[in-house]
Amino acid sequence: ILVEALRAQINFVKQTKQTVKKRQSSPSVEYHRAIAQAEKELTQLQSKKMERYEAYRSGEISREDFIKVKDQITSQVEALTTKKEQLEKDYQAQLQAKQRKAETKVGVAQAEKVLADFDAGLKEHLYEAIDRVIVTSNEQIEIKWVFADVFAQKGEIC
Repeated sequence: ILVEALRAQINFVKQTKQTVKKRQSSPSVEYHRAIAQAEKELTQLQSKKMERYEAYRSGEISREDFIKVKDQITSQVEALTTKKEQLEKDYQAQLQAKQRKAETKVGVAQAEKVLADFDAGLKEHLYEAIDRVIVTSNEQIEIKWVFADVFAQKGEIC
């Protein structure tokens, strides 16, 4: 009964793993694209900020306009930086989840091997331990063991 329960759990893990694998479509590539896009936008904002500063220094825009644009760009930079940091955290979490899945896969493979070895050894020992099996017409099965039946003797003693 225990062996069958272990087999059922291993099969369930395999099926779940295959279903999850189908759903995933390379999210790490998406993270890299999003992070690269955020970095590109940050660079563009920094360049825009420098252009506005040079325009202010050359007298093309007033001090108030420069400060207004600089504050807008600074808030955009902060928002993008926060977004980029969150993407990086999410990506790290995804990598850790992949690592845990790989460890689980190795564990399942080891469990399958142990179960197969155990199952083969168990059958061999059972065949050696059984003297004969008696099946009666009323669906009753009696197993005669090669060794003394401890449970049957205990019933006689009590």
